[in-house]
Amino acid sequence: MVLDLGKGHSVSAAFFCPLSRAPDEEYLAGLHSFLRHNQYGQVILQELSSLDRIWTIFANARDDIQALSQGPAFIDMFREWAKNGDSGPLAAARSGIIALPLLLVLQIGQYLCYLETYGLTHREFVDDVRHVGGLQGYCGGLPAAIAIACAKDEKEVVRNASIIMRVVLGVGACSEAADDEYDNGIGSTTLAIRLKHAGQGDEIVRSFPGVCNTHKIPQKLKDEDTNLVYVDACFSHYGSKVY
Repeated sequence: MVLDLGKGHSVSAAFFCPLSRAPDEEYLAGLHSFLRHNQYGQVILQELSSLDRIWTIFANARDDIQALSQGPAFIDMFREWAKNGDSGPLAAARSGIIALPLLLVLQIGQYLCYLETYGLTHREFVDDVRHVGGLQGYCGGLPAAIAIACAKDEKEVVRNASIIMRVVLGVGACSEAADDEYDNGIGSTTLAIRLKHAGQGDEIVRSFPGVCNTHKIPQKLKDEDTNLVYVDACFSHYGSKVY
């Protein structure tokens, strides 16, 4: 369902979540075009194009990361995409080194596109959600939620994202270095499990005393007439759909 954010409409919460599949080449091309024409998105592209110096720091600090021969090639993919919009290799790559920074860039891009499309400032958006559902980040979506929630304006959003991007690059590199079955950049180091039926997640959690399921909508949101926003920006001609 597309939300009509008309005058006087307020948003109750924003959720940043992991993706079940990687973005395709067309989507990445549209994302790059949007970021290239957005003053804040340009900061993100600049950071991506200089990740080689961050990779060098991690590689010099850890022999197992230094041994990842595919690492520099993935960093080159980021640079080529950031500078020239070359989306094919990035869309085809399957690696934690790619996935975590790319998800952050994708979600920050979606957020900036959302603000631009509906004529909102970051401060206005945060004021809407601050005392209701807030900004929630789950799994790989947590870095983007942190970057946005800890910022006072758009400039700080992209500055935070640039810093966090360096951190998640290291997380992806360490996870890849720890996988002795990963064959020179072929395959994935991420295990994905789908539940067989609704409610199975709660059944599994109950099997482990002391463990709780945090993927719950706050009671305050359940009790009120609210609008929960999931952003899926298509970036086609700078358009976006908000579900």
